[in-house]
Amino acid sequence: MTFKFRSTRDGFYDTGDKGFLISFPNNRIYWDATDYLTDRAGFSHQDTVYNHALYLTKFFNWLTKGFTSNNQSSFYTNAINGADQDKIKSYKSHLLKTLKASSVNQNLSVIIEYYWWLQKNKKTNEPYLCGWADNEKGIPKHRIQVKAPKSQGAEYSNPLLIKGAAQKNIGYVPSRSEMTALAKLVALKAMETAPKREGIDLSEEYKVRNLLVFDWMSQAGLRRNEMRLLKCEAVHQAAKRAQNEEDGIKSELAKHQGKEYERSKIRKLIKVEIKTGLKKNKERIVHITPELLERTLDYIEFEREDILETGKCKDSGELIVTVHTKPEGSSCAVSKPYINNMLKVKAKLDGEEVLAESYDVVPHALRRYALKQYATILWQVELKRVEQDQKKEVDEIGVLNALRGFAGHNDPDTTLKHYVDITKAIAEAGDSALENTRSEIEQMRILIAELESSLD
Repeated sequence: MTFKFRSTRDGFYDTGDKGFLISFPNNRIYWDATDYLTDRAGFSHQDTVYNHALYLTKFFNWLTKGFTSNNQSSFYTNAINGADQDKIKSYKSHLLKTLKASSVNQNLSVIIEYYWWLQKNKKTNEPYLCGWADNEKGIPKHRIQVKAPKSQGAEYSNPLLIKGAAQKNIGYVPSRSEMTALAKLVALKAMETAPKREGIDLSEEYKVRNLLVFDWMSQAGLRRNEMRLLKCEAVHQAAKRAQNEEDGIKSELAKHQGKEYERSKIRKLIKVEIKTGLKKNKERIVHITPELLERTLDYIEFEREDILETGKCKDSGELIVTVHTKPEGSSCAVSKPYINNMLKVKAKLDGEEVLAESYDVVPHALRRYALKQYATILWQVELKRVEQDQKKEVDEIGVLNALRGFAGHNDPDTTLKHYVDITKAIAEAGDSALENTRSEIEQMRILIAELESSLD
């Protein structure tokens, strides 16, 4: 008998995802590990949580190899909580016999994160289980040693990771023509699958709603959980701030002079604060066009209300709603699988067929497109400033940091660096050259990745 993990039913969490349970060899639930996975599920996709369950179970079985299955649960817990740096280094050597460095790093990241979580959540009696020494504060060396964080937002850095092993590739970034084709497919599917029964046809409402999901994800780079939990209030607040910024002192002057002031049309990108559905609870600001803001406000006023009127669900304020087949009094919010289903279309990306069953391909492609577009805007702004002698050269680090904030990344991310590299070619070649230079840009990205690998 060994440690095992198993999944729950779909919809175990309110996100619509499955949950995962880890059990001891005696078949009792290992609640510390299960609670960790539940905590992780709050900001991670279920595929990520699955991998965490897999990596932990493998480690627990290696750590307790030779133990009999009739031991008490506390016996196994003590063995796991009693692991030290040398044990984890031995496990690292064990993994390197069969796995690539990048895969070893994935395993080690989860293991160290688990011990850090145990320490942070006081799931162990060991006061110095995982952390770093601080002589000035009288903190001794921990049994599992990590280092102080190297980047803002991180809680620690993991010294056991193999340097230079991070994957350098990013997924395919769709072209504009591909995005147009995808949008048409999403709209068609919405109209085909919308509820139609006696006196009710929500084809147009679903089309408007699903295209908003498509556009928010491809403009603002929202993740699925952020999209499904985005509140109408966040949109209204963004509109109010943008309008006030646009009107500025003109409205105050008109009021002072006793004149009627006609509000200005918003002409610049609108900042929207994302505070719900966040990964690692990191709030961020994204940008959308005035046109998307206007369509979203219209949807809130009309189509969203039409959808809600066809059922008896509780309006909890989410932008994207459904009431079809939902019981009375339940939340009108959609689940992550529901968002996936909106975007399940049979299409081609980079000449390759995307099967409708591949639920994550299109959402990820939309986010990559958003990152590329925003990086291009940032780079073009920098080029303009250089042309106008406002600065000597493009601030590449500034662009990267702004892109990191837009993407909602805590740590320095090599992947984002590649978006900046792609952007250089796009911005400098001109927008009209985008489609013609795509293959060269992709080739440049691969070359840069290889060069960076050789420098690590």
